[in-house]
Amino acid sequence: MNERVKATASHHDTERLLSQKTVLALLFLVVGLEVAALLIYSRLDSIINGDLYRYGLNFSDVWANDYWMSNLIVIATLIGSIMLTLSSLIPFYKFSKDCSDPSRWGCLACPVVAASFAAVSLLYVFDIDSLVHGTLYQYGLQFSQVWAESYWTVARATLGLSEGAIVMLVFTVFVTWVVTRDLAEERFQTQTRENFLARTF
Repeated sequence: MNERVKATASHHDTERLLSQKTVLALLFLVVGLEVAALLIYSRLDSIINGDLYRYGLNFSDVWANDYWMSNLIVIATLIGSIMLTLSSLIPFYKFSKDCSDPSRWGCLACPVVAASFAAVSLLYVFDIDSLVHGTLYQYGLQFSQVWAESYWTVARATLGLSEGAIVMLVFTVFVTWVVTRDLAEERFQTQTRENFLARTF
């Protein structure tokens, strides 16, 4: 009987460890995707603020102010999403120790807000795209396959990585909800068993 109990406990410990590692792996995967998106996006900025001037673009505060604002929001929201994703490790670690409700909601809230930040960055990348393929032609920009292919490659890579990060964050929320629910139930059952044994003996 004791061997069976020990085997069951060992099995539960292994499952719990694997579940926790799954959440951690997902979180670090998201961070990797968003860091890659941020680095690739910096190339997009160099194309707009450098390469396009060789194709007739004339500088103007009118389009530049709109671009700078959108550019700042993209960078800020991506960095914010990365920081929030990393911050979710703190409540997850605390929850693994105390299984408290505040820690659990912190585990779930951080990825949700991080996904929201990443979604905002996507919207402003699209806003920049409409600026490049609309407004800038009014300021002398001449279309060329040379700059367009570079721009499209970088823009699509940025969008793809950001979209991947959002999907992974949503999946992380689901996995975290399942893992924290199971951990909370296990902790409750353990405490109930300990209280019963304490009253019995």
